[in-house]
Amino acid sequence: MKLKKFILKILLLPVVLIAAVFELLSKLVLNTATIILNILSVVFIITAVFIFFHDGWKESIFAFVLAWLASPFGLPAVAYLLIDTIKVFRSEIKRITT
Repeated sequence: MKLKKFILKILLLPVVLIAAVFELLSKLVLNTATIILNILSVVFIITAVFIFFHDGWKESIFAFVLAWLASPFGLPAVAYLLIDTIKVFRSEIKRITT
């Protein structure tokens, strides 16, 4: 039984290492992108407000949707969810091999 776990640990070690490196790189890229997307979100909100008062509400909906996607509740939230999934995957592999 111990030999099986040892072989399983050796076989899954590259998977755990790749997942850890991917998680760290994803966090780095996501944190940088979140800052840029927050700035874009503010620009989209200001643009949407100007469009709302100038052209009407129908034209401003597109800018409001873009602002929501660029906000921390849009695409960055989905990316954080995917990173958490990778974290759960790594912890399950570690649990299986211990």
